[in-house]
Amino acid sequence: MKLWHAVSLVNSGRIEAAAQLFESIFRQDRDWQVLLPRLADEELIAVDDATLSRLVNVLPREAVH
Repeated sequence: MKLWHAVSLVNSGRIEAAAQLFESIFRQDRDWQVLLPRLADEELIAVDDATLSRLVNVLPREAVH
Protein backbone atom coordinates (compact mmCIF):
# COMPACT_ATOMS: atom_id res chain seq x y z
CA MET A 1 0.00 0.00 0.00
CA LYS A 2 1.37 3.38 -1.01
CA LEU A 3 0.46 5.03 2.27
CA TRP A 4 2.71 2.78 4.34
CA HIS A 5 5.53 3.21 1.84
CA ALA A 6 5.23 6.98 2.28
CA VAL A 7 5.15 6.61 6.07
CA SER A 8 8.30 4.45 5.88
CA LEU A 9 10.00 7.11 3.78
CA VAL A 10 9.21 9.76 6.40
CA ASN A 11 10.39 7.52 9.21
CA SER A 12 13.69 6.99 7.38
CA GLY A 13 14.17 10.74 6.86
CA ARG A 14 13.27 10.86 3.17
CA ILE A 15 10.75 13.67 3.50
CA GLU A 16 10.93 14.95 -0.09
CA ALA A 17 10.29 11.52 -1.56
CA ALA A 18 7.46 10.97 0.91
CA ALA A 19 5.89 14.34 0.05
CA GLN A 20 5.70 13.39 -3.63
CA LEU A 21 4.11 10.07 -2.78
CA PHE A 22 1.64 11.65 -0.34
CA GLU A 23 0.55 14.07 -3.05
CA SER A 24 -0.30 11.13 -5.30
CA ILE A 25 -2.08 9.33 -2.47
CA PHE A 26 -4.15 12.41 -1.53
CA ARG A 27 -5.17 12.92 -5.17
CA GLN A 28 -6.65 9.42 -5.18
CA ASP A 29 -8.45 9.67 -1.84
CA ARG A 30 -8.62 12.72 0.39
CA ASP A 31 -9.44 10.59 3.44
CA TRP A 32 -5.72 9.78 3.71
CA GLN A 33 -5.12 13.50 4.25
CA VAL A 34 -7.33 13.30 7.34
CA LEU A 35 -5.72 10.09 8.55
CA LEU A 36 -2.12 11.29 8.44
CA PRO A 37 -2.28 13.45 11.61
CA ARG A 38 -3.95 10.55 13.41
CA LEU A 39 -0.97 8.36 12.54
CA ALA A 40 1.28 10.99 14.10
CA ASP A 41 -0.90 11.06 17.22
CA GLU A 42 -0.41 7.30 17.56
CA GLU A 43 3.34 7.69 16.91
CA LEU A 44 3.18 5.55 13.77
CA ILE A 45 4.90 8.31 11.81
CA ALA A 46 7.92 10.05 13.34
CA VAL A 47 7.51 13.66 12.31
CA ASP A 48 7.55 17.08 13.94
CA ASP A 49 4.52 19.38 13.73
CA ALA A 50 5.97 21.58 10.97
CA THR A 51 6.81 18.63 8.74
CA LEU A 52 3.46 16.99 9.42
CA SER A 53 1.70 20.20 8.40
CA ARG A 54 3.79 20.39 5.24
CA LEU A 55 2.97 16.79 4.33
CA VAL A 56 -0.74 17.11 5.06
CA ASN A 57 -0.89 20.27 2.95
CA VAL A 58 1.28 19.03 0.08
CA LEU A 59 -1.96 19.07 -1.86
CA PRO A 60 -4.47 21.76 -0.91
CA ARG A 61 -7.70 20.12 0.22
CA GLU A 62 -9.66 22.11 -2.38
CA ALA A 63 -7.57 20.48 -5.12
CA VAL A 64 -8.62 16.96 -4.16
CA HIS A 65 -11.56 15.55 -6.08
